Amino acid sequence: MQQLILLTVIQNRGVIPFCSSLKRDFNLSAHLTQHGAYLELSGLSKLYSESQSFNHQFSSFRSFMKKNKNLSDALSPSLPEWIRLKGCRQHNLKNLTLSLPKHAITVFTGVSGSGKSSLAFDTLFAEGQRRYLEYLSSKARRWTKQIAKPNVDFIEGLSPTLAVGQGRAELFSRGTVATYTDIYDFLALLYANLGEQHSPITGKKLIKYSRQEIIHLILKEYPIGTKIQLLAPIKLHRENAHQAMTRLQQMGFVRLKIQGKEWTSDQPLPSLESISQLDVIVDRLELKEGIRERLAPSIETALDLSQGILKVQEGREGPIRYFTECYVCPETAYAFAPLEPADFNFNSPRGSCPSCHGQGGQEAVNADLLLESYQIDFLEQIHIILDHLPKKIASPFQQLLNSFCVKNQIPEEGKIQDLSPEILEQFHYGSSQVFEFKTETFTQEDQYFNLEAAVQDSTTVSRFKGVWQGFIPFLDRLLRDKKNSGSLNELPFVEWRECPSCRGAKLKPESLSCLINGQNIDSLCKQTVSQFIETLQNWHFSDREALIAKEILPNLQMRLLFLQQVGLGYLELNRQGRTLSDGEAQRIRLASQIGAKLSGLIYILDEPSLGLHRQDIHYLQQVIQELKELGNTIILVEHERGLISQADHIVELGPGAGKQGGGITFQGSFSEMLKDEKSLTGQWISGFKKFPKPPRRKVKHNELQIKNVSLHNIHNLSLKIPLGCLVGFCGVSGSGKSTLVLDVIGNTLRQFLAHGSIPLCIEGYASIKRLVMGQKLAERFSARSIPATYVNIMTPLRQLFADTRLSKARGYTASRYTLNKRGGRCEACEGLGEIRVNMQLMSDFFIPCDVCQGERYNYETLQVTWENRNIAQILALSIDEAVKFFRYIPTLFSTLELMQELGLGYLTLGQPFHTLSGGEIQRLKLVGDLIAKTEEPTLYILDEPSAGLHFEDIQKLMVILHRLVDEGHSIFVIEHHLELLQQADWLIELGPGGGPQGGEIIFEGTFKQLEKASTPTGRLFKDF
Repeated sequence: MQQLILLTVIQNRGVIPFCSSLKRDFNLSAHLTQHGAYLELSGLSKLYSESQSFNHQFSSFRSFMKKNKNLSDALSPSLPEWIRLKGCRQHNLKNLTLSLPKHAITVFTGVSGSGKSSLAFDTLFAEGQRRYLEYLSSKARRWTKQIAKPNVDFIEGLSPTLAVGQGRAELFSRGTVATYTDIYDFLALLYANLGEQHSPITGKKLIKYSRQEIIHLILKEYPIGTKIQLLAPIKLHRENAHQAMTRLQQMGFVRLKIQGKEWTSDQPLPSLESISQLDVIVDRLELKEGIRERLAPSIETALDLSQGILKVQEGREGPIRYFTECYVCPETAYAFAPLEPADFNFNSPRGSCPSCHGQGGQEAVNADLLLESYQIDFLEQIHIILDHLPKKIASPFQQLLNSFCVKNQIPEEGKIQDLSPEILEQFHYGSSQVFEFKTETFTQEDQYFNLEAAVQDSTTVSRFKGVWQGFIPFLDRLLRDKKNSGSLNELPFVEWRECPSCRGAKLKPESLSCLINGQNIDSLCKQTVSQFIETLQNWHFSDREALIAKEILPNLQMRLLFLQQVGLGYLELNRQGRTLSDGEAQRIRLASQIGAKLSGLIYILDEPSLGLHRQDIHYLQQVIQELKELGNTIILVEHERGLISQADHIVELGPGAGKQGGGITFQGSFSEMLKDEKSLTGQWISGFKKFPKPPRRKVKHNELQIKNVSLHNIHNLSLKIPLGCLVGFCGVSGSGKSTLVLDVIGNTLRQFLAHGSIPLCIEGYASIKRLVMGQKLAERFSARSIPATYVNIMTPLRQLFADTRLSKARGYTASRYTLNKRGGRCEACEGLGEIRVNMQLMSDFFIPCDVCQGERYNYETLQVTWENRNIAQILALSIDEAVKFFRYIPTLFSTLELMQELGLGYLTLGQPFHTLSGGEIQRLKLVGDLIAKTEEPTLYILDEPSAGLHFEDIQKLMVILHRLVDEGHSIFVIEHHLELLQQADWLIELGPGGGPQGGEIIFEGTFKQLEKASTPTGRLFKDF
C-alpha cells in the first residue's frame, strides 16, 4: 500500500516542525521542497498490520486533517501571500526589488523596451520553469533542455509558471480550431467507439461474420486448387515493430510481411522508421478436399494474433481480401479493420486521404492563366516563371526549352498568339517527339526530367535525349515537390484545387464512412461552435453506447462552451489556423487554459489584447477573472487600458527604453496610477497627455473601387476607398478586415504590380505604382539575427568595407563580412561571439569566445577599417551614434534616421534578437515596411502597426504616417487602437459580428461621423 498526500504550498520554515511531528507520532516519511511538503505514507499495511496502536495513531492523524481541512489556515503565518523578488538584473533591469501579490492580477506596463518582458518572461517565467525541471530525476533531466538561472539574487513564493505568448507562432500550421482545443481528439474517440461503419463503396452499413462464417466463405469463394496464404496484421501501438517481431519469432512465426514484402528470420532487421505495416504469414495452403481441418485452426490462430482481422492473399503477390469478426459489406465483400482514433487523424498516414495526404487538396496550375499576356514575348513569360525556381531546376529546363523551340521553330521574340494551337497544346501538355540537347554535366537534377545520356565519357556528358513532357505537368510536379518548387506558389496561375477523392475532408474513405446519427466527423467539423453545441444536445444514446458517451461528451461540451464563452461561437471547427486572426488565435489558446482547470499556477500572458477589438476585451476580462478565481496568479504584459484597469496591482517600468529603462516608475493600484505624476501610462490613460489633433485632409476624388468580391466571410461586397489619405479599417475580431485589406486588395495589387495580372475585382488602381504590405506573420530568427540584418543595412555596410583599399588588396568581397558564412567570421564561435558550455545535468551557459573576445569576426577581418573603425566596432554603435557616424552615407542614413524617429535610438546595430522585446521587434518590422523613400505614389498596407507599442511609441509612429500621406502616398491601416483610428482621414468598419455574422460594410466616413454611428466601434468612441 502506498499513498501520497500533497499539502498546499507551505514555506519550509513553517512545515519543518509539522513534518517532524508527523514523523515522530505517525511514522510518516516527509519530503521537503522549495515548493511545498510532500508526505509519503508508505508500507503502512506491512509495518502496522499487526500493530495495536496503528489504528489509534492513524485515526488521530485523520481527525487532525479533518479539523484542518485547509492546512494553509493552520499554518497561515508561514504562507507566502506575495512573490518577492530581489536583485533583478536580467538584460536592462537595474537591480530591482519588488513584491507581487499572489492569487491576483498584476499588470506590467511601460514604454516598449523598458524591461517588461525581461522581468515577466526572462526572470519570473524562466525561474519557475527552471525550478520545476530541477526536481526531475537526473535521468529525466538528461533529455530536457535545462534553463539558465536568471540574473536575480532570489525569488520567494514562486509557483509553477505557464506562459501564453503573442500571435499564431504556437499554433501548428496544419491544425484547425478543433485540433487546437482537443475537441477533435474527443470526436475521434467518440467515432472510434460509437460510430457505425459503412461501406465506402455502397454506403451501406457493414455487417460482421463469425469465425465459422469466415471459414465457410473462404471454402465457398475460392475454387479448388487455389493457393492462398493467411496473414494476420499486427497492431503496433502498444509495442514497436522490433519488439513485435521478436515476440512473434519466440512464438514460432518465422515468416513475416513488412510493408507488403516477405521477410524471414534469417534476414537482418530493417530500421524501425521503415516499418509501419507488419503481417504474420500464419499458413500457406492449397484448397482441396479435406483442407478444412487445417484451415480452421490457422484462421483461429490468425484472428487471435490480429484481434479479429484476417487477410487472405491469393498466391504470394496476388490480391488481398479482408475478413473480420467486425464488419464486412455484404454486396461487395469490402472489409477493413475496425477503426481506432488514429484512423481519424488527417495529419497521420494512417488516417489521411491517400490522394492528398491529409491536405484536402493540392496547388495546381490553371492553364487559362499561365500565359495570358499578349504583349510580352512568349519566351519572356517563361523566363519570368523560371526565375521563381531554384537554379538547379531552372537551368536544365532552360536547355530543354531551347531544344523544344528549335525543334518547333518558335522564334525568340514571338508572341503567344503567333503559335499554332497544335504547338501550344504540345508545349502545355507534352508530345512524343524525341530531341537532343547539350549540357556540361549530368547531375541528379537532370534526371528529374527523365532524360537519357546520348554521349557520355568518364566525367562529362555532351548530349542528352528525351521527350518533351509538357510545361504544365512539369510545374505540377514541382508544386508537389516542396523542396524544388521555390516561390512558384506565389504566381497568379497557381490555384488551390480541392482533392477529388476526399472533397476537402482530408481523411481516407473508411474514416469518412463512419457515421453517428447519419453524419461523419468531417460534416460535424464544418459546423460552427454554436451549431455543434445544439447538435450535441440533440444526440441521444442507449444502453452500452450511453455508458461510453457519458465519459466523452462532457469533455466535448466543456471545451465548446469555453470557446463560446470567449466569443468564438461563430468559428467553424475545421477553420484552418493560418486563416485565424491574431485575436482569434489568442483567445483559442486562453480557452484551452480554462479548460485545463489548473490552479495554483502563475500565468504570464504577453499582450493578450493583441488583435482584439475593444468590444471583445470583456470576453478576455472574463477569462482572466476565471483563471484568477481558480486560485491562479495572473501576470500580464499589457498596454490596453481595459485590462490595466482590471488589475489588482500595476507595475510600470521605465522611464525610457533600453539603457534608459529597467527601473520601476510606479507600483500600486489603477486609481493610484492615474494620480501619479511619474507614471507615463497614467498620464495617457487619465487624459493628461493626448495625441495632437490630426491634420484634417479633404478626401480626394481618386478612389480604389472594389466590385462584387466574395472570399471567406465576405460575400458580393462592393466598396470605394479614397486614395492619397490615411484610411483606417476597424471592426470586431473576425469581421473580415484582413480578408478585405490583405487578401483582396493587397494580394491582387501585388500580383498586378509584379506580373501585370489584370485585377478582375478592382478598379482605379492605375495611380498606384508601388505597394508595401506589412503583415503580422510568425517570425523565426536565427541565433545571428541582429537589427542591422533585419532592416537590410548590413548589405551596404558590408559593401563599404569591401570597397576599402585593404579589402581589395586582399581580395575580400562583401561576403567576407557576413556572420552566416565561413570566411570572415570567427569559426570558434561561428559568428555568435560566445560559446555554449554543456553542463550536463545543469543548464548550459555561455562564455565570451576566447578567440575573438566576443567580436564575432576573425583577426584578419578586423584589420580592415572604415573611418578608423572595424566591422565589430561599427556593430557595437547605438542607432543614435550610427546616425551621426553615417550622416554622409545616404543608403545607411535614411534607414538609421527612421529607426531613431521610431524611438529605437538606444538599440545597437549588432544587438542579438533574443534580447529584444515584442514592441522593439514590431517597430523594426515597421522600419522595414516604411524605409524605401520614393516619389512614386505608394500604397502602404499595415496590419495593426500599434501591436506591442505604448502610447508614447504610437505618437512617434503617427508622425511618420502623417508625413508619408503629406508626401502623396496612401496608407491603409487595420487597427483596433482608438487613438490611432482617431487620426485617420477616412474610416471603414466591417461587421456587425465575426465569422458568418461579419463580412459587411457597416460604416464609411470620417471620425466625427463614426462617433454618431451605432456600430460597435462607434459606440466605443462615444464612451471614449
